[in-house]
Amino acid sequence: GPKSRPALERLRQACTETEWDHSGVEVDAADQYGILEGEELAAVGRLEGWGEELLHLGLLTHPGFRGRGYGRRMGAALCLEAASHGKVPQYRALLT
Repeated sequence: GPKSRPALERLRQACTETEWDHSGVEVDAADQYGILEGEELAAVGRLEGWGEELLHLGLLTHPGFRGRGYGRRMGAALCLEAASHGKVPQYRALLT
């Protein structure tokens, strides 16, 4: 929502354009989940419908918080959310 917009903008600035584009995260999307560390979003995730049975997981971890398990925690939470709706989670990641 609007309260999270400044933190999302800071996350967007901290990431490369490729990372942002491939994440599926959007500044104005209402259906996103976040993990806050102080005032910063350590990780953000989103579920998007993909056909009848799948929910695609969008996920982005702030470069300053990578390697600390935030992305793994967000991915697990999104998988549980997808399963709670009877959907199969789908996730793709950049090689890096």
